[in-house]
Amino acid sequence: MPSRFAVYLALVALAARLPAQLTVSTIRGTVSDASGAAAVGANITLVNLDTNIQRIVKANESGDFEIPDLLRGTYRLTASQSGFKSWVADNIILESNQIRRIDVALELGTASAEITVRADVALISTESAKIQSSFTNKRFDDAPLVGDGRNPQMVLTTLPLVVNTGGVYGIQVSGQSAGQVQEGIDGHTGDGTSLSGVNIHDYQEVTLVQGNNSAEYSRVGYFNLITKSGGNQWHGRAEYWHQKSALSARGFFDATKAKNLSHTMHADVSGPVRKDKTFFYVSWSAQRFPSSTFYLIDVPTQPMRGGDFSQLMRIAKPVVIRDPISGSPFPGNVIPASWLVSCVRSLVTRRSSCAWRFQDPLWGVISRAEACGFDRV
Repeated sequence: MPSRFAVYLALVALAARLPAQLTVSTIRGTVSDASGAAAVGANITLVNLDTNIQRIVKANESGDFEIPDLLRGTYRLTASQSGFKSWVADNIILESNQIRRIDVALELGTASAEITVRADVALISTESAKIQSSFTNKRFDDAPLVGDGRNPQMVLTTLPLVVNTGGVYGIQVSGQSAGQVQEGIDGHTGDGTSLSGVNIHDYQEVTLVQGNNSAEYSRVGYFNLITKSGGNQWHGRAEYWHQKSALSARGFFDATKAKNLSHTMHADVSGPVRKDKTFFYVSWSAQRFPSSTFYLIDVPTQPMRGGDFSQLMRIAKPVVIRDPISGSPFPGNVIPASWLVSCVRSLVTRRSSCAWRFQDPLWGVISRAEACGFDRV
């Protein structure tokens, strides 16, 4: 039993790393001294400022270093070597699925002295030809959206090379058809609108690749939603969105104003389970629509329910009711009362759609009569 449990844990740990190819990022760079020579063996320490988790590597014989498999977040990179001042790149904002270059230039001095630079967001990617953009959930919160919009497509149109093609989910990337745009959640992809019903409040970042994709992408356009995660700081939010018919207008053909109510609720909380080690994020969302609406449908008039279809002869394209046996038109476009079944006539008085049966074994009137709201029995 213990061995089976260990295998199970190993599989869970492996599965947790499967989407890494499409979501994690890399920081790489070169360490050199004031003369431009490689600083072999320099110590590189990278710290995630949200979780305080750190990675330590050393520069190789060429002075190069690389730190892969990094989650999206804000980092601090420190480079140090004996005989040189410590070099710090603070506030490195790393997006998902990004290769970021941070080159280090060491200066002579004591290790207690420190050189600090702010890296912030990378304005230009020099490590690949991929065209990529991203935004955080703050852009969605700041967007002047009207209505119950909870999907990223509405904000994706603010990015370069993205246009709306109509509707809520329709977007076009780099001029390509919708079939060439793939969506993913934490690297798990889905085609069509299978992932469209997402709640943007559960995601911390949306990354869009508009072109020059690398080999792991199967489409021209690809956008990935990165879910939120916890950190050492406690965070929580609760919101409620409401719409009612008080300010709505009555429909032109409606006798009264239809009831229109919409309730959208969301709450989430995140924080540490064990500081610097384990974190959590949990959310709850719900929607309630206790509303009503009016439906306008075509129903037969009172004379039609008695077999009198003479009104159909006065429309723009007259409809002729014919004898199903001989094919001849009924006189005056009126079906004789003797052809009507009493039980059906009784039913017609209680329902808006009528059923007819002739004395002849044939069932129904004709297809045109059915189009007016008559069903066969």
